[in-house]
Amino acid sequence: MMRRKKKNMLTLGFLLAALLVVSILYFVVPKGEQKEEQAESEEDTSISVDTIDTEQIKEIAVSKSGKEVYHLRKEKKSWKFTDNHSLPVDEDCVNALLEAVANVTATKEIELDSHEKSNYGVENPALTICIKTDDRTYQYDLGDEVPIEGGVYGVASGRKKIYCMSDSLRSAFDVDVKSFIQKDEIPEITESEMTAVKVAHKKGGDFEAELVKQSERVESDIPWNITKPYDKPLAASDEDWSTTLGYFNTLEFGDLVEYGAKNLSKYGLDNPDTVITVQYRKKNKKKKSFVLYVGKKEENRYYVCLQNSSNVYEMSSDEIEPMTKLDAYSCMNQKVYSKLVTEVKGYDVIYGDTALKVTSSLKKEQTADSGEEHEDTVSATDYIWSLNGKTIEDGDVTSFVTPYSTAGQICYSGKADKKVKPKDRKAVLKIVYHETDRDVTVTYYPYDGTNFYQVNRDGMDYFLVDKKAVDEVIKRFQSVENMGK
Repeated sequence: MMRRKKKNMLTLGFLLAALLVVSILYFVVPKGEQKEEQAESEEDTSISVDTIDTEQIKEIAVSKSGKEVYHLRKEKKSWKFTDNHSLPVDEDCVNALLEAVANVTATKEIELDSHEKSNYGVENPALTICIKTDDRTYQYDLGDEVPIEGGVYGVASGRKKIYCMSDSLRSAFDVDVKSFIQKDEIPEITESEMTAVKVAHKKGGDFEAELVKQSERVESDIPWNITKPYDKPLAASDEDWSTTLGYFNTLEFGDLVEYGAKNLSKYGLDNPDTVITVQYRKKNKKKKSFVLYVGKKEENRYYVCLQNSSNVYEMSSDEIEPMTKLDAYSCMNQKVYSKLVTEVKGYDVIYGDTALKVTSSLKKEQTADSGEEHEDTVSATDYIWSLNGKTIEDGDVTSFVTPYSTAGQICYSGKADKKVKPKDRKAVLKIVYHETDRDVTVTYYPYDGTNFYQVNRDGMDYFLVDKKAVDEVIKRFQSVENMGK
């Protein structure tokens, strides 16, 4: 009795030791190896149903619940719709079908001897795929979804089996006929190739911007001017303009709504609400453009078509509205005048009864090395400055140019309202900047008497600035007045 008890204890000890070893191996063996073994196991269970040479495929036909959805036939080297040869076929979409059917596999097979077709939905298939080559026809009748494991039950022609096939086979072929119609082409345009963008609204509020030559720029270092909706051009933003242009050069059609529409009015495209024009120039070629009509909005999408085309597409509101709702103020350069003091030849300042005339010239030792690279590194102390004809001491230069730098930080604060009629229209501050090839005049006027001044830059007076910011600039200039006496 004692020997049997001792033997049982030994057996229990061996079992516990074995359990401990298994537990250690579970946590010590790398998970990657376990996954690889699992993947190999899954690969081993893959069943090859058919391998089709896609180069030999001549016809593709798909039916849903017994009704043909589309039928494509290869004629010479291109694909055609069998019922309408005039419709252009998107070859890329057909290639996606060919790729999906090149290797048809299953995860499981079920003999039909002991199972009825009706139990799997393949007797009256939801989707039938028919593939024809020169010497053979492949047909796949797809029925119900496979529970738990996923996939779809299907039968393949010539086999008395039901297969658990991949759902990717069904999703690839279960598409609308419109998916195969070749869409109109929207040209690929880079930002550097764009020369103008225009958004014309039927109810007004147009937006236009164009790439202009140096002499026409509002800001000499910003090549784009916003030319509408205002009479005077605005400089485009030097920070966010690439984002704005990106709205226009990344357009893609959504779903095709109707090919060769006879009645564009039902989409609002006979007299569109908005017309978007993008002008561009490819390398060494003439200017080109494409024009997009924007019609009615349905939920979160718009109907669109290209000019001179009757093919109607959808585009999401997220793609259309950044263009149609562009606001010139939000797209413009927000600084009133931003050139550095070393980038102008001088400037004149007038406030009250005070007039300050500032001139500058590079010191002789700096002039000797005045290449373009050097000009980017010079500072105000590398110049000789004068105020009303009196030279500024070297030690005073930094504080002397501070008022200029402060003025360069003034930004637009909003749009002026024509209904506001200031009692006093006498300028509170006027600065004339002398650039190499032109003068730029910025004048600040009273507006509401409390929060804002109205700013006029060379006749462009649509916007406001913060009153306190301008008053601070005047104080800064007042602090250097005595340097010119």
